[in-house]
This record gives sequence, C-alpha cells and structure tokens, in this order.
Amino acid sequence: LGVARRLFLMMKCLDCCLPDGRRLPPEMLSRLRELEMEAAERKAHDRQIAEKAEKRHVTWKEERARLLGAMRLSGHFNVEGARRTLLSNHLKEALTPFLPPNMRSREWHQVFSTEAHGTLTSAYQLWTASHLKAPGPGVLLVMDDSRHVFGAFCPFGWEIQPRLHYYGDGECFLFRSMPELEVYRATYANRHYVLAAHDSIALGGGGAFGLWLDGDLTLGASHACTTFGNPGPIAASESFNIVSVEMWSLSRDKLPSTPHTATQTLASFS
Repeated sequence: LGVARRLFLMMKCLDCCLPDGRRLPPEMLSRLRELEMEAAERKAHDRQIAEKAEKRHVTWKEERARLLGAMRLSGHFNVEGARRTLLSNHLKEALTPFLPPNMRSREWHQVFSTEAHGTLTSAYQLWTASHLKAPGPGVLLVMDDSRHVFGAFCPFGWEIQPRLHYYGDGECFLFRSMPELEVYRATYANRHYVLAAHDSIALGGGGAFGLWLDGDLTLGASHACTTFGNPGPIAASESFNIVSVEMWSLSRDKLPSTPHTATQTLASFS
C-alpha cells in the first residue's frame, strides 16, 4: 500500500499522465484510488487500536493505585512495609534448593521494584548499573491481579542484549508459589530461555512464551511452553494485569542495605 500511495501521489502531481504524454488508464487510476482509500482506512484502524491499548494501560494504572490504596487503609495490612517486597522469608527458603549449588548461600539484594522505580526501561538500567563488572544471577518476581506470585530465575540476570536474541542456559527456571511452590526447570527441548527486548521481557518459547511482561509492566501473559515444560500458565490466568514486579540480585558479597523482607507481603493480603 505504501508503494501504491506514492505512485498515486506521483500521478496526481503529473496530472495523471504517463512519461510519453498519455493519460493514465481510468481503470488503473481507479485502482490506485482504491488502494489509497485502503491505506487511509488501515491507518485509521491502527490508530484506533493504539488508542484502545493506551486507554487500557491508563485504566489499569489507576486500578492498581486504587488497589494499593485500599490495602493501605486495611487495618490488618501494612502496605508501607510490605510493598517493598514480594519476597517472603518462606518463598526465599523454598526457592534456594533449586538454585545452582554455588549460589545458594549468596545474599539477595533488591535491584528494582515497580513501586519504587516504574517501568521495564528503569529495570534494565538499574540492573546494568548494579552489574557493571559481569552479569549476575537474578530472580524475577511478579504479582498478578489475583494476588498470585510467580517468576523466574536466570544465572545471567536481566539485561538487553546488543542483538535481540535469547540468552541463558539450562539453569534457568520458571516457578509459581501458589497454592504451593512449583518449579519448572529447563527441558533442553530448545534454548529459548530469556528474551529481553526494549518493550518487553519474555521467558520460554516453542509455540508460546512461558512468561511475558510488557514494557510498562502493567500487562502480562503466561502459557504452557516447551522450554520449561510448564503444563499451563504460572500466573492465575493466561492474560493478567500486573500489580507488582521486582528484580533481585544474588550478590557474592553481603551488601549494606535495608532488610529484604517484610513481616507481611502483598501475596498474603486477602
């Protein structure tokens, strides 16, 4: 359609004449006009889709703020303490045996959270800044709007690659923590471990992503995937709204920081 549009505009500028002075045949001119109208309709349709997507993002951002506000007002729930982390001591202890042996005794340090830092762009920047010497292992935690907590581990962390391609190895895994911890290790059916793009991050492949998060960290998806062999979504549903996302680094050395867990986490709210 783009080529047809340019040809149509060129013919209009030349008063619909061919190089030898003859006028463009009426049927060809009519077809070019049809293509021009189709291009305009497609452009309008794409604009409508973009506007609807933007509206959905704004609506969910407002809903997330409302949800957290309601949590804050609940007398039995300390949001200011809990919003700092999705990682309870119980979840950390449960995940530790599934980590590579040389990483099980390392300190966990929170590098990013949506509450404190915002979007995926900030997450990449903060992760890169905290791993300047070499890529480091990391845990990704997500809470959906059904208050299910799930995520992934990658020994190389979460960084945009110079060329967009999957990275990682067989030590990567997906997990879900509700109703009880389930870990899905690499099946070695393919090497679609982590795909870190500017506008999204995804894990797993072979027909569908095991976990996918959009760049605003407001929308996500999860499906059964060949890479990790999970039989279904690790979230509460295949498509979900995101309440919170965190990235944790497994540091070799103990880092001076605030405690990484709260007495109560967002996942415990009911």
